[in-house]
Amino acid sequence: MNERKSSRLVAEERLFQRNLSSLDPFFEMMDAFIGSVRVDADTAADFKVAAEELFTNAIRHSGASRTPIGIQLSREDDWLEFRLTDQGAEPFDITTAPLSDLSVPIEQRQAGGMGLHIVRAIADELSYTHQNGNGIITLRKKLR
Repeated sequence: MNERKSSRLVAEERLFQRNLSSLDPFFEMMDAFIGSVRVDADTAADFKVAAEELFTNAIRHSGASRTPIGIQLSREDDWLEFRLTDQGAEPFDITTAPLSDLSVPIEQRQAGGMGLHIVRAIADELSYTHQNGNGIITLRKKLR
């Protein structure tokens, strides 16, 4: 039997304060990771947009006010993975949350909800769990 070993690279795991001033260090982490795993520009851009959307949503909408947000980035074979651990968050499953009705004219829609469209369109795999008071979102993107 021929057993294939996967090659998994965890670039970094970090905790970020729950405020918008964490965006610059978050972007630096994302850029360093993308540079270290050498992916094409389109995949890198998509991955970063989806990750930024999830991160800013955790800052703005999770309801946890002072707890940090954990981020883990990895590459395994032909997959990039972004894992966000929203400590102290109320359950909110982004994989089943209702989307904005795009058939309604934009001026008649409620504000918000477009980020979920973006994340779901970009992600090749998206999962959510809530364990021990933490919301855990995992986004996976297949390399081209």
